[in-house]
Amino acid sequence: MLTLNLALLAMRALRGVTVQRSLPLAGTVILTDACNLHCRHCGVSNIRRRMAEYPEVRRVMERYREQGIGVLFFAGGEPTLWRGEGRGLDDLCREAKEMGFALAIVVTNGTVTLNLPHPDLVFLSIDGTPPTHDAIRGETFAAIMANLDAAPPGLNVCLFAAINNLNYREVEALAALAYEHPRIRSISYNLHTPHPGTEGLALAPDQRREAVAAIIRAIDAGYPVMNLRPALEEQLAGGHHEPCRQHIVWEEGRWFTCGRCSESPRLCDQWGYLFASEMAWIVRGGPAALLAAARTYARSLG
Repeated sequence: MLTLNLALLAMRALRGVTVQRSLPLAGTVILTDACNLHCRHCGVSNIRRRMAEYPEVRRVMERYREQGIGVLFFAGGEPTLWRGEGRGLDDLCREAKEMGFALAIVVTNGTVTLNLPHPDLVFLSIDGTPPTHDAIRGETFAAIMANLDAAPPGLNVCLFAAINNLNYREVEALAALAYEHPRIRSISYNLHTPHPGTEGLALAPDQRREAVAAIIRAIDAGYPVMNLRPALEEQLAGGHHEPCRQHIVWEEGRWFTCGRCSESPRLCDQWGYLFASEMAWIVRGGPAALLAAARTYARSLG
C-alpha cells in the first residue's frame, strides 16, 4: 500500500511541477501549542495550551484528502501530548493511513514517547551535541536517546535540527550523529526563524552562509542529509524565497500557506524553513528536479 500511495503522490507532484504549480502536496495539522519544554529558540509554544478537538482534526484531515494532499504532518507544540476522545497521536497516524495519505509524518521533541508504530517518518528534534542541545532545550538529550533506543523496530527517524547562532558550528557533528546512530536514518536542517522573544538567536549573514555551506559539505561527504543541494546553493547565492504554495498549515481554525510565519512580512523575510525553498526549487526545476528530490527523500523511507 505504501508503494502505491507513493506512486500516486509522485504523479500528483509531477502535475504540480509541470501544469498546476500551486497544487498543494503537503498539509500540516498543529494539534496543540502545548509543550513540555521551553526551548530558547521557540516562539510558538505554550501560548494558549489548547488541544484541538478530535472532530475538528478529523475535518481538517478530510479536507486535506479532498484537496488531494498526500503528505500529512502532525506538529505542535509537542504533538505527543495531544489527546482527543480517547485517541492519541499514533491513532491519528493510523487513521491517516486508512484515509489514503501517502505519508503520515510526526514532528516531535522525543522526550514524551517514541512508541509510535504508525507514522511513516518521525522528525526528531536534536539541536546540537549534548551540551549545546541541552543549553537550547533543557537537559533532554539523554532522555531522547533513551526513548530512541526503546522505539518500535522499523521506526523511520530523521533528525530535525534548527540551526541558530549557538549551534551553527555543529552542523557536521549532527550529520555524523545521524550517520553513526543505528536508529537514525537521516537528518534535515532548518535555520532559525526569529519569532518575537527569540531574536537573540538569529543567525548573522555570515553565520547563515557558514551554516548552509556546512550542510552542503555534509551532503558532499555522503552523510544522509534530506536537504536538497541545489536549493542550498541558491541560499549561498543570495536566496530565493516565495510562499511555498505546495504546503498548507492549519492551527486553531486558521489556514496558512507555507508556514505560520507567512502572516508576518518581517518574519517571512527572515524565514528559516528550508523545506519551503526546496519545494520552490522543485517547482521551478520541473521533472528533473522532482526526480532528484525523490531520490533524496526516499532514503528516509527505506
